[in-house]
Amino acid sequence: MRHYIEAYGENHNQILGNLDGQGVIRALSYRRTIQYKALVSGDNRPKWSRIRYWRIVTEKDEIRETIYNRYFVPREK
Repeated sequence: MRHYIEAYGENHNQILGNLDGQGVIRALSYRRTIQYKALVSGDNRPKWSRIRYWRIVTEKDEIRETIYNRYFVPREK
């Protein structure tokens, strides 16, 4: 089964591209993959300050999980 990782910013707007943790997971159990473990733990990845959270989404647009970024820094107004 295919799962997609989508990144969202401060105002819950989707960030497009593949440099901010987005990607495709092709596995039966997405929680056992290196990509998923890196997002959850924060190890072995850059500390993206503009990403508020990631969503794991299926091919049918069902949201499986939301992972909040602990390195998110809100902009000052």
